[in-house]
Amino acid sequence: MNNLIRFFSPPMAFCLKLLILVSLVLPLHAQLIPKCSKPTVRKEWRTLSVTERLSYISAVQCLLKKPAITSKSDMPGVTNRFEDFLGTHIAQMEDIHFVGVFYPWHRLLLHAYEKELQACGYNGAQPYWDWTLDTSSPEAFFNSPIFDAKTDFGGNGDWIPGNITHPMEGIFVTSGGLDIPDRTGGALQP
Repeated sequence: MNNLIRFFSPPMAFCLKLLILVSLVLPLHAQLIPKCSKPTVRKEWRTLSVTERLSYISAVQCLLKKPAITSKSDMPGVTNRFEDFLGTHIAQMEDIHFVGVFYPWHRLLLHAYEKELQACGYNGAQPYWDWTLDTSSPEAFFNSPIFDAKTDFGGNGDWIPGNITHPMEGIFVTSGGLDIPDRTGGALQP
């Protein structure tokens, strides 16, 4: 083995030795790690019961009411616990995207977010939206169950001028893309 390693520069030889050591020790260590007996299962939004949806929305509203724990000197715009997560993601964006820690970092953030939701009374995992189920047409997208005003995220916000159909006075609106219909308000608005 030493005959093989001597052909490499000292830093490369060290890396090779380390790789060999890790490849020998890791399988032994993996046997000592207990198996997860209750893995987190995330569900697509429309598969949640109405009670589960309302519980999730209530927990998010709870986070919007909790004070921020992030220092104002670090993120002056953060005003509540929900925004702690948003601000953390924004502040770390350049260091956590397009790098090897992308998945582990986001798993950790999501785990912490789920724990905060659970502290606010939600018993499930963070749901996801399979938006591909709503892409057959703009109408299908805007009529997605996720935008329901009573049991979901409640539409696309209060009506404000500025879209192609209802441009804001004095503001030039270009055509193209989706013309988002009049805003409808929603359950997650404070």
